[in-house]
Amino acid sequence: MVHLTARDGAALAWIGEQYAVRADVAAVLLGSLSPPTLHVSRTSRPRASTATLSHRTLRVQLDRWERAGLVLRERLYGRTWIIPTAAGLAFAGLPYPPWRPAWSRLAHVHAVSMVRLALEAEHPDLRERWISERALAWKRRQEAGVWHLPDGAIEVPAPADRPQLEQALLAVEVELTPKSRHNLAEVIKTLTGNTVTVVYFTPVDDVERLQLALAKLVTGRRPPLSVQVQPLPEVAGLAYEGER
Repeated sequence: MVHLTARDGAALAWIGEQYAVRADVAAVLLGSLSPPTLHVSRTSRPRASTATLSHRTLRVQLDRWERAGLVLRERLYGRTWIIPTAAGLAFAGLPYPPWRPAWSRLAHVHAVSMVRLALEAEHPDLRERWISERALAWKRRQEAGVWHLPDGAIEVPAPADRPQLEQALLAVEVELTPKSRHNLAEVIKTLTGNTVTVVYFTPVDDVERLQLALAKLVTGRRPPLSVQVQPLPEVAGLAYEGER
């Protein structure tokens, strides 16, 4: 019998919210959820740090989950992916059906996970405020809504000019390839009314082009919308699909 812990539940919830993750992402995630190691030096103050799991430790962890029927390990285009099963999603307290991977989505799903890891490393409290695309899609189905689904969202304080706004959101968009002006316009047009900011993450070579296109689309928009464009963040030990 496999003994499961709160850390297992937290990790499986994170993975399930992101649909699935590559094994190298799981190693970084599990390292971030592990108790910090205290380093003591005679010449400096103690400092705490977390580390990415080694290949061996990760394999032991994944073996545990697989024996418990919580995940599947799939080899997809040269990478090992960790996909929660129905039992794994239920253990994590998630209401979603198991995800079926499609090759055309793998690079994007991985990129969103990397962006989320980078944001959480910079803002540790964000893990409690992140709303995944999967959670937003579930809500949209429950409400029979037609609004645009961002790749993730973060609950933020309501802006000063809209203090009555409930659950103001910062929408996160990850754009690996340039989108047409029509596509961008449709996104801006169909955002939920409580979206106050959109942050686009894109390859560095596309930042300026995207900034110019979005600036034209939000000029004069009512209610006003703040739009930012940032380069895809780096995460130590990880690469985006297509990079090595």
